[in-house]
Amino acid sequence: MTTFHKTNTRALFTIEGRPDVDITRVFSREYFDRLGLAEFHVSIKRPGIATKNIGDEQLANETVQDLENEERDLSEQFLGRERFPNGYTQLPLKIKPSPQIGGSILNTIYDYTKKYTEYFTTTSASSKVGPQLPEQIESMTIAFPPHNIKTYKAWRDEHVSNESSLFSFPGTTISYELLERIITDLYLQIEYLHDYGYTLSTISTDFVYVIQDRFVLLDGTAIERLDTKNVRDTLASTAVLQFIFDIFGKKQGDVLVDFSEIRNTRVYYILKRLQDDFVFVMV
Repeated sequence: MTTFHKTNTRALFTIEGRPDVDITRVFSREYFDRLGLAEFHVSIKRPGIATKNIGDEQLANETVQDLENEERDLSEQFLGRERFPNGYTQLPLKIKPSPQIGGSILNTIYDYTKKYTEYFTTTSASSKVGPQLPEQIESMTIAFPPHNIKTYKAWRDEHVSNESSLFSFPGTTISYELLERIITDLYLQIEYLHDYGYTLSTISTDFVYVIQDRFVLLDGTAIERLDTKNVRDTLASTAVLQFIFDIFGKKQGDVLVDFSEIRNTRVYYILKRLQDDFVFVMV
């Protein structure tokens, strides 16, 4: 479940956690970076930690330090805590001369490397623990500047038109170029999910937002694990097609019928391959 709340200073998207999916990995900074989004902050809420009722003014004055703490906590979750001493706190600026006489270049290399191998060997042996499960997250919040953000419904209402045009699809002001950009946005997000072993079971227009002119999917409940490495992804392919049909109010659910006016175009072949082969490839 995703909730959307807009204040005078920020647009906040809160995504509930799931016990079976690490949503912090799904909706990470990279997820939004791939779409070229800017000026956003990602924070997480852990179970058992009290939260304050933050008003608009307090939210506007939230310090950068608080955001840095949240991001540091997230990095520690994936990378672990920083260990001391390390190569930044203790550098081998000077070494003792080797007691060996007539040493070779190999002896010199060994003198420099042994202090690292000894340290990391002992540290690794002392810190070995069993496999750790991902930390349970209650929710995560993505904050954007409040301008240039729309719900899907508000965006759709802006593009409904009764005037015919040679440059847009019937009944809309959506051009071919805009449709191509929408498909590109969907592709980038599906590709990201595939990279981390996930896919989408459906695309609900209730959880699609237009952020900085990019279509962003923020539905934690629709995330599913991708059990096969095969490029055929029936779930995501069907979800993308249905979403495109919904945008234009298409009823037939057949690319050949519903998009015959753009036959022999790049977009048409992408949609046809989604429908016939269940493969989402941008060519």
